[in-house]
Amino acid sequence: WLDSHKYRNKLKSYLYEFRLPNGLDIWKVNPDHPFSQIDEMWLDELSDLVLNNKEIPDFIIRSIRERKNKKEGMEITGSYYWKPISQILNFKAKKPHNIEDLSEYIEFYKNTLYKLDQSYRYINQHLLDREKAKKAFSILYKEKMKPYLDRWFELFGNYRENQSDYLYREIFSEDERKAVIIGDAISYEVSQEILNKFKNDKFNTTNKIINGNYPTTTVNNMSALFGSPYYNSRSKRESYLQDKLDNDLQVLNLDNVSEDNINPSKPAVIYGQDIDALSEKGHETALKYYNTFIDTVADKINTLLEAGYVEVHLVTDHGFVCNFNIDEADKYNPPVKDGKVRDRYILSNQYKEDKTDSFVVRERSNGEHNYIYYPKGTDPVKSKQQYGFAHGGITPQEILLPHLIFKKESSSKLKVFIENKEQLKNIGAQSFAVKLKSEEDADLFKTPRDIILKIEDSENTVISKEFTIDPSEKIKKSFSVDLNRYNILVLDAVSKEIIDSVKGKKENLRGGLDGFDIN
Repeated sequence: WLDSHKYRNKLKSYLYEFRLPNGLDIWKVNPDHPFSQIDEMWLDELSDLVLNNKEIPDFIIRSIRERKNKKEGMEITGSYYWKPISQILNFKAKKPHNIEDLSEYIEFYKNTLYKLDQSYRYINQHLLDREKAKKAFSILYKEKMKPYLDRWFELFGNYRENQSDYLYREIFSEDERKAVIIGDAISYEVSQEILNKFKNDKFNTTNKIINGNYPTTTVNNMSALFGSPYYNSRSKRESYLQDKLDNDLQVLNLDNVSEDNINPSKPAVIYGQDIDALSEKGHETALKYYNTFIDTVADKINTLLEAGYVEVHLVTDHGFVCNFNIDEADKYNPPVKDGKVRDRYILSNQYKEDKTDSFVVRERSNGEHNYIYYPKGTDPVKSKQQYGFAHGGITPQEILLPHLIFKKESSSKLKVFIENKEQLKNIGAQSFAVKLKSEEDADLFKTPRDIILKIEDSENTVISKEFTIDPSEKIKKSFSVDLNRYNILVLDAVSKEIIDSVKGKKENLRGGLDGFDIN
């Protein structure tokens, strides 16, 4: 009956009345069982082993590994926590001392280590009301993560941020027809769930890491993204980006995005701040919201691509660490007495050598404090702050940030060029021709490409023609338009990717020439 939805309610009624026999060896029960009592007993015994610092027997690890693959049994009991628990128990990766430099470490985190963070968040999400189990898996997670954090801080002296002016430098500088979703506190591991939503779709996706600025606070890192001074004001930060752009910057909130209220020919910045706001107000309850948030972001990425954006980018200001099960003994004691104590860093005018090797100390060139102390771990500093989701520190979880890029698949890989680009930069008449050429040495796998030829003024599309170009073909399109300044674009008809372009202006040419030869 496990795999039958027709009899599912009858099975649940039977299970409600069923009583487990006395003396049952719970670890010999079939791993595809439908008994929530067995799951609870497994969870309780496993938690006791961890809390009492006892070795977990192989047969228990093996049973849990088999259980997490039994979809129907977990669906009946709601025990979806077995998959992330198994992932933590069975996590095996490169030894920390074998990571030679910071670049290798960042790649290791990007491809492998983030999975520990993801599993830990899943466990907390599924075990919200089970304090003993949460405490046990907090211990287990930290035991697995600590050697890698130690190696991170050994290498951190070579860390260099590249978040400053990132929006313009890495996204808008070459082509402004892009939309950027800026999430507040979307950690790298959360971004990978969003990325997985597009694995089976006809999209090109790119997964990159941004080395974030620090301290990893909203104002500091948002200011870095926009390339502005340290501004609390969102509009002031946006103005620094606008000054570098040729087109007006569109600014929206994620929930309000639709194809009707956005212009894909102009740059857009879209804020999605739900997670950080929920995390700071609701702490653990925000975990329940993540699935909805991830689905919303994926849906809006699709909306923006369908609206005609060449690319949609997802970035964030900072990540976070999860501090849900913290004993007083786990917290870092501030090494200095004066200054401001936050849960993930300390601001002070006092410099004091940290004999416990528990903090990284950095000088500050601005602000009222000369030094900032960062703890070498995910636990918080003793303070009056509420603990839960936390950021501000320099762990990989807080400072290695996602940059996801989404593009539609192109109609073909055939390269197409504007052949008379130099002529088109200056024309002397209303009549002119655009000459297109596709690559001559196209291999057998190159197919014809559907393209759009567009002519735009500063505000609108004046002409738009769609046609197909074959390999090794030349095409001439003649036009008559009266524009002082114009932008000629060749786009892929499916992905809307700009294949080639040229900007030009109308000029009065000497000798009475009425434009250039259009033949």
